[in-house]
Amino acid sequence: MPSAMEVEAEVQKQGSFAIERLEVWDMNWDAGYEGEVTSLPAGDGGYNLSKCTEAVFGPVIAHNFDSTSEIIDEVFKRYGLLPSKESPI
Repeated sequence: MPSAMEVEAEVQKQGSFAIERLEVWDMNWDAGYEGEVTSLPAGDGGYNLSKCTEAVFGPVIAHNFDSTSEIIDEVFKRYGLLPSKESPI
């Protein structure tokens, strides 16, 4: 994951944007987990990460690839299995 200084340097180098404020913080991908029963492993952040990503990119993927909700659900279910405690997320 790039540092704040690296991001700022790339934005300045590219020149199309100016950064007025840049904040970085750690995300707790397990926040709000209350023991729901899912096929995704609890406690590794994959479930919350996949749901957040699906909320943003699910409609884009569905629209551009003419996908059904079952396909989108399966894609993000599999995506949720990728992160682990060793992942640099």
